[in-house]
Amino acid sequence: MKKIIDLTGKEQEFEGCMACTLNKGELELFGGVIYQNDYFMVAQDFEVPINGFIIISTKRHVSSINEFSETEKFEFVMLIDKVLKTLKDIGIAKEFILLQGERSDVHFHMSLFPRHDWMSEKFGRVVSSMKQIQEYAMANMRTPENIKLIAETCKMLKEKLNKEKL
Repeated sequence: MKKIIDLTGKEQEFEGCMACTLNKGELELFGGVIYQNDYFMVAQDFEVPINGFIIISTKRHVSSINEFSETEKFEFVMLIDKVLKTLKDIGIAKEFILLQGERSDVHFHMSLFPRHDWMSEKFGRVVSSMKQIQEYAMANMRTPENIKLIAETCKMLKEKLNKEKL
């Protein structure tokens, strides 16, 4: 069994691939699934309590964008565009860092990491300090106020992204 601790501190156990387990609905995501289509799922990062830290993952067990069909490639770019625009429209952040890594043991996913003012003020250059920022957030930002803010953001995103077909 593997364990995850979500952004509220709640521990959950699962077997096998975490993304496959999420896709089957066997793990509880804080904020729920924000949006999904035939190919992708959008959710708040399950572990790091940073408002607007969004993950877009494949439903299929692939590890690289090179394994996407032409339709998936198109849908992926359109989805990133829509999620980023929506995050910016609701005032989460003006800029985001997009991260994607290839690993054969996980589903392909892209992280949309918001560049909040507090990050630059506390850590300087955000890109080179991302690990420190995440560790700081996990140690210091599991507050009821921040968790409530993240929940409200998830709800707003869900409403806006599901309002119109992407």
